[in-house]
Amino acid sequence: MREKKAIAKLENYVLGTYAEHYAQNGVQAIDLIIASGYGVDHAMANVIKYAARQGKKEGADPEHDILKMAHYCLLALVALEKSKAGKND
Repeated sequence: MREKKAIAKLENYVLGTYAEHYAQNGVQAIDLIIASGYGVDHAMANVIKYAARQGKKEGADPEHDILKMAHYCLLALVALEKSKAGKND
């Protein structure tokens, strides 16, 4: 199954990004954005941004751009799940 290999690649990419992110006192900016209720919109806006410029920047790596989009799609799912959970409280 080709998707299984792609999922493994995505998982490695996502887990590898967390060492690169800036965090204030261990809090990621995306966590604050999700907590404020803008997580899905923020993540999907980034998907659009990366899709629009995919492969167009000098030295661009199309695979890296696609992995970034997929990561933001995952973050949108996380934000959606958190918003649904908050409505059930």
